[in-house]
Amino acid sequence: MIITVTGRIGSGKDTVIKLLNVPAHYTIIDADAIGHQLLTHERIIQKVGEIFPSAVVNGTINRKALAKEAFPDRVELLNAIMHPEITKEIKNKLSKDTLINAALLDALNLKEISNTVIFINTEVNVSIDRLKDTFSKEDVLNRIKSQKPVDWYLSHADIVLNNNGSLEDLKKEISTKCQNLF
Repeated sequence: MIITVTGRIGSGKDTVIKLLNVPAHYTIIDADAIGHQLLTHERIIQKVGEIFPSAVVNGTINRKALAKEAFPDRVELLNAIMHPEITKEIKNKLSKDTLINAALLDALNLKEISNTVIFINTEVNVSIDRLKDTFSKEDVLNRIKSQKPVDWYLSHADIVLNNNGSLEDLKKEISTKCQNLF
């Protein structure tokens, strides 16, 4: 079974995966980690440098500088480089039983390969608060703008977990809605 956990930035995807008690034989794939790793590949550095030259310093990509250049107006240029590569890596890592952690369900064509899609629904103000130590409010809003609207995710999800409250609230959501998942 292939399960994709998706949600917008700051929704709690990593936390949900930790709480799901994924069976040990499952392969867990983190699309963000793949993207970060790909940013160290020479050919990706070269492609990114051609479009976002100030993001490449001494032959490496400065992710903060890249984000500043790309979000929100030029993110599609970055996506055109990264998404096909991330999708290819995900497909290479798939096994019979896989759990995928990915915000970009649509861009990575994950709905078509997933048996079950879990969407973590979180209010924007909650996401901003969760990420306040990592990103500015403006950065979070720019990233949210670059993602699909909540209604799109809701229409593509098999299971919706609401994550606007405490960790205990989330645990209850998971135990109620995901009890027969594995």
